[in-house]
Amino acid sequence: MNILISWIGRHDCESSTRQVEPFGPIESIVSSEKYHIDEIYGFYQARYVDDFDFDMRRYSAKLNKKYGCKVFSKAIDDDVKVSDIGEMHEILKKEITMYLHYKKSISRLFINTSSGTNAITVSLIMLGRTIYESTLLQTWADLAERKSGVEEVNFPFQISYDILRKQLPGDTQTKRAILYDNHSLNVIIGKCEKILDAKRDTIQYSIFDRNLLIVGESGTGKELFAALFKSSSIRDSKKFFAFNCANLSDQLAESELFGHKKGSFTDAKTDKDGLFKTSDGGILFLDEIGELSENLQAKLLRVLEDGLVKPLGSNKYEKVDVRVIGATNSPQKLRLDLYYRLAEGVIDLPPLRERGKDSILIAEKILDITNDELKRITAGRQGLQINYIPKSFNKSAYDFILSYPWSGNVRELKTVIKRCCILNSDKIINEDTMQKECFKRFYACPDQGELQLPIRDDIKCKLNGDFDLMSEMNKIKMKAINESIRINRNLTQAARSLGFKSLQAMKNHINSKARNNNE
Repeated sequence: MNILISWIGRHDCESSTRQVEPFGPIESIVSSEKYHIDEIYGFYQARYVDDFDFDMRRYSAKLNKKYGCKVFSKAIDDDVKVSDIGEMHEILKKEITMYLHYKKSISRLFINTSSGTNAITVSLIMLGRTIYESTLLQTWADLAERKSGVEEVNFPFQISYDILRKQLPGDTQTKRAILYDNHSLNVIIGKCEKILDAKRDTIQYSIFDRNLLIVGESGTGKELFAALFKSSSIRDSKKFFAFNCANLSDQLAESELFGHKKGSFTDAKTDKDGLFKTSDGGILFLDEIGELSENLQAKLLRVLEDGLVKPLGSNKYEKVDVRVIGATNSPQKLRLDLYYRLAEGVIDLPPLRERGKDSILIAEKILDITNDELKRITAGRQGLQINYIPKSFNKSAYDFILSYPWSGNVRELKTVIKRCCILNSDKIINEDTMQKECFKRFYACPDQGELQLPIRDDIKCKLNGDFDLMSEMNKIKMKAINESIRINRNLTQAARSLGFKSLQAMKNHINSKARNNNE
């Protein structure tokens, strides 16, 4: 489905009965064979309803009958200043996000920048160049020549950057990094349904200013979704802090989060505000939140429920207003009451192996960045006679990327591609190149180094005299042997990894099992 977002203006409605060019801006777009618009979501101001409500309904009927477009319209309240960029930006962002949230099969999204006031145009441009993956369109009409047309808006990088810098609040470093840094991976790349749903839901939760729990394996991009939440939130211009909860003692983690008073412990030489106090009015991102102890999780629950923080060594609670984003790859480590309180919004990120062709898009982006980076590094080192040759994937590499499990997700894919670029002189990266540089050579990833043994349900319930323990144990042993051989691809190493004293000892077990089966 191709969707057009547009303001509905006078020029549109005035052409409701016109059957030939020049058309109004919206009809100029839908009449173009290039874009094939299926649905239009338009805004208009309620104060104009009496003036052209009939024309607008007639115009909608014309677009539906002549071009097959469904038209949905939203009236903006009379007291809204359509000349106020800030006000229009917030209104349009909220309305468009709510509308798109329920659209699960968008092929392309277009935004018309030619209708409405200057403030509306600027707001739509900002939204189209930031939050929404869209194509911006502008139209033109020549009354003398009786012609109209449409063309895509291709802003240079500097123009879109300057618009954001001038029109949005000053503290937008995260937003600019995510949306405009074309030389980094701080962009959520992906077109699979799960990722598109996750992006829409994250924006929706941020608009309604809810706490958020992001769940996903390591390397699935939880930090990027936290940053997307921040950039879409009404707290965007306020404070944003990130804290990794892993591998910290209780005392240190509590001090960092809730602060402490002088003398509350040995090294507490001065009072210190914790991150909750520092983030007051803003957003706090707690990565690996499941690693906090039960005690600290209980204190975190108090903050979420009542907004009250008590520093170490203090008897008084302090009121704070902080929105919390928690991220974890082990939600089962959270206290149930904390989980329920934090999960006002839940984003479940899929692993890379479940994202289909997204892995190709991400790999190509990584390769482009790596080629640029290595070419730039070697350009100034002629004395060492380094001449980096940019790499590209062939079909076998693409097939490998799609089929490999990527236990470390995007993080693993990124480092494998970097090694392929650094260590190989060929222009082409193929399947063998990637296979050679994969992590199983260096590190036993969970999916590749841990045996998944068949502890079946019937073992748990058939303890009634008919259960054969030795037979079941032998089945488990054979499963472990087969898995070890598959993983190690070497019989001697397979036997050693399972604890057999020798390869012959493992073969004896296999032969013994075969004889028992024959008997």
